[in-house]
Amino acid sequence: MEKGILGEIYNIGSSFEIPIIQLARELVKKVKDVPEEALVDWIEFVEDRPVTELRYPMISDKLHKLGWRPKVTWKEGIRRTIQWYEENPNYWPSISENEEEVV
Repeated sequence: MEKGILGEIYNIGSSFEIPIIQLARELVKKVKDVPEEALVDWIEFVEDRPVTELRYPMISDKLHKLGWRPKVTWKEGIRRTIQWYEENPNYWPSISENEEEVV
């Protein structure tokens, strides 16, 4: 904030990348605490979009050139994020009548 250019866009990210399917598997394991063999019960594959993204790279070179670096690893960051949502359930959107609740 002090070193950047007013009006400039800075992506906040790290060089850590994880395939989307691995991200889904990791989140299910952490949130639902299920064993590896039960993951198939929690992940639903849908028809691909015309252009399937296997990854979403975050390019944050501009911010890194200003000296910014992540203070926690991905593993620690995702653990803290999940913990925050568990401790703050009011931030979860309510389920509409047209959606099924996942238990």
